[in-house]
Parts: sequence; C-alpha cells; structure tokens
Amino acid sequence: MMIIDNSREIWLYLRKIQRWDWRAIGLCFLVSSLVWLFTALNKTYTTFISYPIRFTYDQTNIVPLREPPQRIMLEVSGNGWTLMRRNIGIGMSPFAIKITNPLSYKNLASSKLLSAISDNLLDLKILQIQPDSLLFAYSRIIEKSVVVRLDQSKLRLQKGYRLASDIQIKPKLVSLKGADSLVRTSPDTLYVEPDDEEINEDYSEKLQINYPKHTYLSCSVEKVMVSFKVEPFKELNRLTPITFVNFPKDSSVWVREKEIEASYWLDNQVDTSQYQTDSLQLVAAFDKINWKDSTITPQILGISEETEVYLKPAKLKVYVKKNRNNGRYRNR
Repeated sequence: MMIIDNSREIWLYLRKIQRWDWRAIGLCFLVSSLVWLFTALNKTYTTFISYPIRFTYDQTNIVPLREPPQRIMLEVSGNGWTLMRRNIGIGMSPFAIKITNPLSYKNLASSKLLSAISDNLLDLKILQIQPDSLLFAYSRIIEKSVVVRLDQSKLRLQKGYRLASDIQIKPKLVSLKGADSLVRTSPDTLYVEPDDEEINEDYSEKLQINYPKHTYLSCSVEKVMVSFKVEPFKELNRLTPITFVNFPKDSSVWVREKEIEASYWLDNQVDTSQYQTDSLQLVAAFDKINWKDSTITPQILGISEETEVYLKPAKLKVYVKKNRNNGRYRNR
C-alpha cells in the first residue's frame, strides 16, 4: 500500500513540473551564468600563456642543426578578459628575434627578452619566462666530392660465373652537401649494393647510394648506373710442386710442404692444356720470407697476369732450426 502511495506522489509531482515555465527558468540560468562570468573575468589572475617567437637570420649558406624554439611560456598577471583573449590567440603575433651572427650564437638568456616582450604585452605583467635559456646550434653549409663504389662483398654471381670486365659506375663522383660537421664526418667513399640475387648475365641497373641520412645532408645524386659483364668460367685444380730458391743447403730453414694445390678460374673458351703441372711453376724465394710471422707466399710463374689463381694454402709456414747458441737464423 505504501508503494502505491509513493508512486502516486511522484506522478503528481511530475505533473506539477510540467506546468513550470521552463523558458523563464532557462533565461534566469543564462543571465546568472553571464553575471558570474563577467564578474570573474573582471578580476586579476596569474597564469601561464604560450607566446609565439620567430628567429630571423641571414640564411645564406647557414643551416640550423637544432630547430630554434617556436614558443616560450610566460607567467603573467592581468585582467581575466585580457588573459582570455591572449589564450585564444588574439593579439599574439610572433615576436621576431634577429640573430646577427648565427654561427657563434649558442644560447640566449630568456631574461634578455623580458623588456621587448613586455612592450608587446602592455596589458599584462610578465612575471617570468620559461625556459630560462634558449639553446641554438647553427652550422655553415659546405660541399665535398666523394667516390661511389660497388660493394663487391654483396655481389652474388651464380656458380660457375665470374666477372669478365671492370665495374662501370656512372657518375663515379657525387657531391655531399649540408651542415659542416655532417659533411666532414661523412665517408669519402660511398657504396651501392646489388640486389640479393645470383647474377648469370651482363648487369646494368640503377642502384641507390648508401649515405648517412639526415635532414641537413643531401647527395647530388640518389642513384647511379652500375654495369659489368659476366661470363661462364670453369675451375681448374692442379697439385703443383714448389721450387725453393736460395734456401740454406744445411736445411736450417725449411718448409714442410713440397707441393700445394693451385686453383684457376678460366674462361670456358680457354685451352686448359697450357695449365698442365709441368707448364706451371711455384717459386718460394728465401729473400721473400716474412720474418714477422715466419711465412712465405709462393710466386706463380708460367701463366698470364689476367688469370685468377688461388693457392691452398696461400702462405707457407717457415721453420728455423735453432743453432748452438740457442739463437735463430734471421735475414740480415
């Protein structure tokens, strides 16, 4: 019974609310809000505002390594109306600061801007500027020429194929231009890398130059044309005896190996008969010993200089017999 009575009372109250003059109530609320707002804005407040600044300098051959600040924070005191206008950007044109010698300009104490900015904001009292100091980094623009090469460590030729020509790169020289410190620390040789695929035919492609990427560093050319010829080659292996020249007859200095394997990469059209064991000669001359690591590299005789030859091993270990005074033989 109590629930029914309460529901009836709520329903009667809602019927009474419907008869209220809501327009009048809304108008009263609006007027009271405006009165409160006008009263509040007529008071004095202390707050922070963001103030735009702009640095001007002779940009001929000068570049900023660090972008100069575009805004500073001002702690100000003033009328509420004035603060509201400033916060929404009214009367907030960027304050221009001229830099006469940017290369020697490293920092600026914010306190030095107080007087000039105060003249622009006469209706506000500036209490402080943040940050305390503004930092700068400017550099002279310079240019240098660098060589472009193909990174042959990334060059993959199909098995049985070898380079048959010099590697042509056009242009061979390019220019790096930018901030002094960036250009000077950049390498004097830039590399391009071929695609990660095995090559079995003549090559001619534009490749991207790898150079340090930076906002204030540019290359005169982004890509260069790389071309070269490849041909099928065959590998020829020969176990070849070593001829020792001017080694001591008393065997006080010797090499264990008497013959080593020589591997040749030859064009398919080449007659391999000239590469028979008896037509090739490996010479190990005593005066060619490297006494720092006690090794010697045999010289290859009897073939053309253009032929690629690999020796296994490429260097031979030289052994020295100790003499009676426990000394060791050395080339004098």
